[in-house]
Amino acid sequence: MRYLRVASVGDMEGKQVLGAEVDGSKIMIVKTSQGLRALDAICTHEYADLTRGIISGDTVICPLHFSRFNLITGEVETPPADAPLRVYPVKVEGNEIYVGV
Repeated sequence: MRYLRVASVGDMEGKQVLGAEVDGSKIMIVKTSQGLRALDAICTHEYADLTRGIISGDTVICPLHFSRFNLITGEVETPPADAPLRVYPVKVEGNEIYVGV
Protein backbone atom coordinates (compact mmCIF):
# COMPACT_ATOMS: atom_id res chain seq x y z
CA MET A 1 0.00 0.00 0.00
CA ARG A 2 1.22 3.46 -0.78
CA TYR A 3 0.22 6.62 1.03
CA LEU A 4 -0.50 9.85 -0.81
CA ARG A 5 -0.57 13.31 0.74
CA VAL A 6 -4.08 14.75 0.50
CA ALA A 7 -4.04 17.79 2.79
CA SER A 8 -2.38 19.46 5.71
CA VAL A 9 -3.79 19.42 9.22
CA GLY A 10 -4.28 23.19 8.87
CA ASP A 11 -6.63 22.59 5.93
CA MET A 12 -9.04 20.93 8.39
CA GLU A 13 -9.00 23.85 10.83
CA GLY A 14 -12.56 24.95 11.48
CA LYS A 15 -13.95 22.26 9.16
CA GLN A 16 -15.68 18.95 9.83
CA VAL A 17 -15.15 17.58 6.31
CA LEU A 18 -12.71 18.25 3.48
CA GLY A 19 -12.96 16.95 -0.08
CA ALA A 20 -9.90 15.66 -1.95
CA GLU A 21 -9.03 13.53 -4.95
CA VAL A 22 -6.86 10.41 -4.72
CA ASP A 23 -5.94 8.33 -7.76
CA GLY A 24 -8.95 9.69 -9.66
CA SER A 25 -11.43 9.02 -6.84
CA LYS A 26 -13.21 11.75 -4.93
CA ILE A 27 -12.77 11.18 -1.20
CA MET A 28 -13.55 13.06 1.97
CA ILE A 29 -11.48 13.52 5.09
CA VAL A 30 -13.76 13.77 8.11
CA LYS A 31 -13.24 14.51 11.80
CA THR A 32 -14.88 11.73 13.82
CA SER A 33 -14.93 10.59 17.44
CA GLN A 34 -12.07 8.25 16.47
CA GLY A 35 -9.95 10.90 14.74
CA LEU A 36 -9.59 11.61 11.04
CA ARG A 37 -11.22 9.16 8.65
CA ALA A 38 -11.11 8.98 4.85
CA LEU A 39 -14.01 7.59 2.80
CA ASP A 40 -15.40 7.77 -0.71
CA ALA A 41 -17.18 11.10 -1.11
CA ILE A 42 -19.78 9.94 -3.63
CA CYS A 43 -23.00 8.32 -2.42
CA THR A 44 -23.32 4.68 -3.49
CA HIS A 45 -27.04 5.12 -4.25
CA GLU A 46 -26.88 7.94 -6.78
CA TYR A 47 -24.17 10.38 -7.72
CA ALA A 48 -24.24 12.89 -4.87
CA ASP A 49 -21.32 14.66 -3.23
CA LEU A 50 -21.29 13.63 0.43
CA THR A 51 -19.01 16.55 1.35
CA ARG A 52 -22.20 18.61 0.89
CA GLY A 53 -24.11 16.28 3.21
CA ILE A 54 -24.94 16.76 6.87
CA ILE A 55 -22.40 15.47 9.39
CA SER A 56 -24.13 14.28 12.54
CA GLY A 57 -21.90 12.61 15.10
CA ASP A 58 -20.11 9.79 13.29
CA THR A 59 -22.53 9.73 10.34
CA VAL A 60 -23.02 11.63 7.11
CA ILE A 61 -26.44 12.13 5.56
CA CYS A 62 -26.57 12.27 1.77
CA PRO A 63 -27.91 15.62 0.52
CA LEU A 64 -29.87 13.97 -2.31
CA HIS A 65 -31.96 11.09 -0.92
CA PHE A 66 -30.92 11.19 2.75
CA SER A 67 -29.09 7.86 2.96
CA ARG A 68 -27.04 7.78 6.15
CA PHE A 69 -23.51 6.31 6.28
CA ASN A 70 -21.34 5.48 9.27
CA LEU A 71 -18.11 7.50 9.04
CA ILE A 72 -16.09 4.93 11.00
CA THR A 73 -17.04 1.80 9.04
CA GLY A 74 -18.54 3.19 5.82
CA GLU A 75 -21.63 1.02 6.37
CA VAL A 76 -25.10 2.16 5.32
CA GLU A 77 -27.27 3.01 8.32
CA THR A 78 -30.35 4.27 6.45
CA PRO A 79 -31.45 3.43 2.87
CA PRO A 80 -32.04 3.97 -0.01
CA ALA A 81 -28.28 3.31 -0.39
CA ASP A 82 -27.46 -0.38 0.09
CA ALA A 83 -23.69 -0.47 -0.58
CA PRO A 84 -21.12 0.85 1.90
CA LEU A 85 -18.59 3.58 1.27
CA ARG A 86 -14.97 2.55 0.84
CA VAL A 87 -12.87 3.48 3.86
CA TYR A 88 -9.21 4.38 3.35
CA PRO A 89 -6.45 4.20 5.96
CA VAL A 90 -5.28 7.61 7.18
CA LYS A 91 -2.04 8.63 8.80
CA VAL A 92 -0.83 11.99 9.98
CA GLU A 93 2.86 12.74 9.86
CA GLY A 94 3.83 16.11 11.23
CA ASN A 95 1.37 18.54 9.68
CA GLU A 96 0.51 16.36 6.66
CA ILE A 97 -2.47 14.03 6.14
CA TYR A 98 -1.88 10.91 4.03
CA VAL A 99 -4.38 8.40 2.67
CA GLY A 100 -3.51 4.80 1.80
CA VAL A 101 -4.43 3.53 -1.66
